[in-house]
Amino acid sequence: QEFVDYKAHRKPMEDNLKLQFPHVEVILNAFKIPILKVEGFEADDVIGTLVERLPKIIPGVKKVILTGDSDEYQLLDSDTDIFMAARFFRDSKISTYEEIKTKLMYDPENVPDYKSLRGDSSDNIPGVKGIGEKTATELVSKYKTLENVYANIDKLDKKVAEKLINSQKVAYMS
Repeated sequence: QEFVDYKAHRKPMEDNLKLQFPHVEVILNAFKIPILKVEGFEADDVIGTLVERLPKIIPGVKKVILTGDSDEYQLLDSDTDIFMAARFFRDSKISTYEEIKTKLMYDPENVPDYKSLRGDSSDNIPGVKGIGEKTATELVSKYKTLENVYANIDKLDKKVAEKLINSQKVAYMS
C-alpha cells in the first residue's frame, strides 16, 4: 500500500494454479494441518508473524520454513531453519542460520538491509542506483544495518558514499 510499484511487473496468478488451491486445502484438512490466510497480507507476512509469535506460545519450539523464496532467510535463528525448495526435489535442502550466514556472507536478519542497498528486481525494489551485489554484501557484512552504513558514510569510498547520499530516501524506502 505504501509503495504502489512493489511487484508491479509481476503477472497475475495463472488460473490453472488458482484452481489447485481448493484441492490442496482438502488434503491439508485431511491431515489436520492448519491453514492460515489473512486478507491483504502475503504468505511471507503470515510466516514471519508465526516465526516471531510461536515461541511466545510454545517456548523452545523448533520451526522449519518450507519455501522457495530466499527473502525468508531473514527469519532464521537458532530455533528456525529453512527448507529451500528447488526446481528439482533432489536439490532441495534444509539449511540452518549458520549455513545461510556463510552463504550470504552477512547475518540472515540483515537481508532487508542488503535489499535496501542492492534492490530486488523480482519484487521491483529499487535499492541504491549503482550499488551492486558485491558492494551491498561488503557494506552489510561490515556495518550490518542500513542505519550503520549511513552512520559510517564518511569512512566509505567517495563514489560509494556519493551514491548512498544521492539515494538515501530510496534506500530507506526500499
